[in-house]
Amino acid sequence: MQKPEKEIVAVVLALTASPDPDVQKRAVEQYYAPDVNFRHPLCSANDRTGLLAIYQWYRIMSPAHSVTVSSVTFDQQKLELFLDVSQTFHLRWSPLAPAPARLVVHLRLRPADPRAPADKTTYLIAEHEDFYHQEDLAALLVPPLVPLVRAALSTATLACRVLSFGFSRVLGYWRVRD
Repeated sequence: MQKPEKEIVAVVLALTASPDPDVQKRAVEQYYAPDVNFRHPLCSANDRTGLLAIYQWYRIMSPAHSVTVSSVTFDQQKLELFLDVSQTFHLRWSPLAPAPARLVVHLRLRPADPRAPADKTTYLIAEHEDFYHQEDLAALLVPPLVPLVRAALSTATLACRVLSFGFSRVLGYWRVRD
């Protein structure tokens, strides 16, 4: 990519939503470094071959899904991209209705050729991280679990409130002066 902030949406769509597996493979080979480090809550890879296998399986499991990139932020100094993405992933043959899942994607770039002049530099993705909230990860895998995950999060918050009150007000730990 020569203009990462302008090209990244097309890269994401080629990787995740292309109906042609050859387009997907070309995207990995063209835009990712050979030693790319990929991290996702459910899997990881440390080279193009592993990354391609993950995305091939992703498309096999969900042949028809949608991906929308709602914002792209590029830090030119640090060579980092942040994407706000929403996807609707539907497992093949699943009777469950799909639910949208939001994630934040963090990409670290590096020049393909460190000796190239700044105006001619092409960047490769060296690191790719996907971040999901718990309920969005549940929506991705088993949409009916979303209410249970939300209930668990609310229960954890209630426990924090009760324990905070008990330890600070009753026992005097970390007490705020009123």
